[in-house]
Amino acid sequence: MTLMELLAAINAKKKDVQNLVDADKLDEAKSAKEELVKLQNKYDLLQDIIAGEESGAGNGTAGRMQVNVTENAAIHEFANAVRSKFRNATYSGNQEGGTNGEAGGYTVPKDIETKINEYKETRDRLEVLVDVEPVKAPTGSRTYKKRGQHTGFVTVAEAGKVEKKAGPAFARVEYAVEKRSGYLPVTNELLDDSDANITRTMTEWLGEEDIATKNGLVINAAKTFSETKLEGLNGIKTAVNKTLGSKYAGSVTILTNDDGLNYLDTLTDSTGRYILSPSAQDPMQMVVAVGARRVPLKVVSNETLATNGKKIPFFIGDFKAAIKIFERSGFQVTVSNVATVGDINAFEQDVTFFKGSERNDCKVIDDKAMVNGYIDPTPTPGS
Repeated sequence: MTLMELLAAINAKKKDVQNLVDADKLDEAKSAKEELVKLQNKYDLLQDIIAGEESGAGNGTAGRMQVNVTENAAIHEFANAVRSKFRNATYSGNQEGGTNGEAGGYTVPKDIETKINEYKETRDRLEVLVDVEPVKAPTGSRTYKKRGQHTGFVTVAEAGKVEKKAGPAFARVEYAVEKRSGYLPVTNELLDDSDANITRTMTEWLGEEDIATKNGLVINAAKTFSETKLEGLNGIKTAVNKTLGSKYAGSVTILTNDDGLNYLDTLTDSTGRYILSPSAQDPMQMVVAVGARRVPLKVVSNETLATNGKKIPFFIGDFKAAIKIFERSGFQVTVSNVATVGDINAFEQDVTFFKGSERNDCKVIDDKAMVNGYIDPTPTPGS
């Protein structure tokens, strides 16, 4: 079974679990969920062996093995471009920041970007929480209508004069994309490997770097909201019900880290039921019981979103309304086999440096759509 077939099977199994939960067939749902976990484990294992080795004959790589997968023209072309260090590949016309004819770098083909996005689908990423807008210009601005209270029409007598009402308030947001880059040292032996292995290595590297980059952008934007101390579950309720209120009802998500998940997992309501439970619509999605509401919970690692001392972070809000990523271009790659980065000298250690880059910006769009909260789990004296 290929990776694409496994992804399709995983999505189908998720629907099975959801349908069983909806039908109140909980025992069958648990069994189906176990099968789902097995499929996900298979996916991870297949990724680890997709470029494994099998004995080959007459190809000059005796003992080297290759998984029998169909490699399409895009993968083959990309792998050859990597092997040649993009000497014979098409370079992008993007000259931003370039001098003496230096191009922006090899632009990763759309087919490979699709593979990167497929890989990202299997990982935790905050990009899916916010709004992402592709842009063609490196700088620009957008105008957004602010959410406000509407007072309704006024009563007007026949032939009477209609009073002028206050129009909607607008906010103008300017963006300026920046280049974000990172290096990957690759052994020259890898460049002699199979198309699948080369493509997999580059895909996972670019995917992981993109996830880490955009996670950082989203978290840094969320941190610009004023910090608020939340008094346990009641503080979360106040943030959802009052601070955000009905304007954002139905679109609120709670973002926290592993410490926050552990904290929420210990809380119970007045009837003794735990406030954390799987969603009836998607058993893989956890929700927090906030009064009568069930608020989706997104959890990332402590490495991605750190606890500051005893302050466990809880970002609560409508992320798509609050934050937007402006995406200027896809991935670009430049190469050097003579550079020195840190303690690694490419020429002496027979490696090639691949520098990946992307261009984007991240801005707060609605400064009322999120609460930057934290909870101190330390018990208060007398509690």
